[in-house]
Amino acid sequence: MKKEDIKNLKVNKDNIKKSLGWKKYVLIGGLIACLLLFNSCHDQRLLATNSDAVYDVIDTTDETLVKEGIVQILDVPNEDFKLKVTYKCELVKNAKWTITGDKQIRCEISTIGLPYNYDAYIDNIHTDTTIRSILPTVDGITQDTMDDRLHGEQITGFQISNTNSYGGINSIEGQNDNFISATYMGYLGASNYVDGQSSSSSTASMTYVHLDERRRTESEYLMMGVYANKIDSVIDLAIMKPKKIVVVPYVNEDGTTILKPISSMSEEELSTYLRDNNGKLLAKEVYKDNEKTLVVSIIDENGNTTLKNISSLTDDEVLSLLRDENGNLIGKKVIEYDKDGNVVYEQTSTSVNSVVEVSVWPYVKYKDGFNRTCYAYYSINDDTDKVECKELSNEEYQEHVKKLHQN
Repeated sequence: MKKEDIKNLKVNKDNIKKSLGWKKYVLIGGLIACLLLFNSCHDQRLLATNSDAVYDVIDTTDETLVKEGIVQILDVPNEDFKLKVTYKCELVKNAKWTITGDKQIRCEISTIGLPYNYDAYIDNIHTDTTIRSILPTVDGITQDTMDDRLHGEQITGFQISNTNSYGGINSIEGQNDNFISATYMGYLGASNYVDGQSSSSSTASMTYVHLDERRRTESEYLMMGVYANKIDSVIDLAIMKPKKIVVVPYVNEDGTTILKPISSMSEEELSTYLRDNNGKLLAKEVYKDNEKTLVVSIIDENGNTTLKNISSLTDDEVLSLLRDENGNLIGKKVIEYDKDGNVVYEQTSTSVNSVVEVSVWPYVKYKDGFNRTCYAYYSINDDTDKVECKELSNEEYQEHVKKLHQN
């Protein structure tokens, strides 16, 4: 099949029957017919919806950035400490980050501001690596997936702290069977976008898109607007921290005052501490099915008032209502100790999302008709949102890369 046939979305029946067989011809012919019908209704080319989404990027044309990597400071939901996540490309000497080649990225994770009496563990890290493209049928195809966790029931996970880091390697396959199959379907949908691409005859054989399921060349991916890998990780945390309980001053029969946990009080006893700003008692008796229940009025974050059973109040709700006869707050949270004086710990779980992009090396090396080493440089035109290809001699390539680094 000729390149012009794909560019103009015209199907040569005899050639397709020879190269793909009758059944594939029927399938592809139907798909292209649908694309023609779609394009007749829409003059403009569709672009990937999230092609303008902004992420932290490791620019592989920047040697310093590739070597040193990038650092993210991420919030931990419902906690006061943060995660520090560092990404570095693990490339051997002279290797480049490409779509088709296997590659590795190193991830280091530690904490910032973790309280001294907290223990933090990484229970699991799930990472999806996808390709970014300006074309909607190619953008978001999964290239690799990874889970990293400790395989042992006796260990909570990878322990991290302000001084101790987790260090893991994500090894990303270039082209496995699932990726080849997915990109084949993506290419079928994107074949109508090849029109208008800039390429001369010597690179045409590299950028020509065949409608078959196979391993593809780097230039084919670049020609389809693939410009980066998106590495999306969900970091599951297990946090061990001192358990805190709500207490109020309580006067014993001998006149001494202790801090008594509200968890040890009955509803009736606790109700004597629940007061408004003026010191007025708030608890009311209500009956349901001939059973008495103590309730209080709670104003939620939207300003709405609702009645809640005392037994269903959260610790924070109780804290805001524990007042003396003058309306002064008297409750507080303290660390719980067991009968032997040891701190009681509790475990909570949460997740943190981390996303980084690694740009693809935009050059492809090839031999011309005179067996000379040449290069093709691929870029996306910001004005037309189309891929452009520029041929470079070896000398031009060296100068081009040098200028790219300077910019």
